[in-house]
Amino acid sequence: MFIIFGLLILIMLLSAHVNKIGLDKEYLSIENTQAIKGIFVILIFLSHIRTYTTFDNTLDLAVIRFLDLISQLVVTMFLFYSGYGIYESIKTKAHYIQNFLKDRIGYVFMNLVLGLSLYLILNVFIQRSYSLDHILLSLVGIKSIGNSSWFMFAILVLYMSTYFSFV
Repeated sequence: MFIIFGLLILIMLLSAHVNKIGLDKEYLSIENTQAIKGIFVILIFLSHIRTYTTFDNTLDLAVIRFLDLISQLVVTMFLFYSGYGIYESIKTKAHYIQNFLKDRIGYVFMNLVLGLSLYLILNVFIQRSYSLDHILLSLVGIKSIGNSSWFMFAILVLYMSTYFSFV
């Protein structure tokens, strides 16, 4: 874990730009915010890896302590930058909100269905079964069949509230 975390820090340092002539007007550009979201995705990935693996190395444990320290802040910042990107798209693209149900909510929902299908297949192999209402409620994040249901629930609620707010 320490090696992956160290590589992340190294990549961040090597790709950082120092602006010596005042405020960078592109500091919240799509490219910059995508890079920042990428950092948070890797930190979320590392947080999840540690729950499935045992780490005994002192350096790995230091990274785990750091991840514990920042815990949900990582998800919060990822959601913040994602929301900012959606707002900028709504502001600059006239058709964006008209296609939001299909392009954003539909896309996320179909990926959720695909992921839940994989969990259902896995649950057949480990001989765990769920009722039909449990499976249907997992499609909107109210129940879970092994996935991070709270995250999908939050994304769907935020997307729906964004859509209805701008419509």
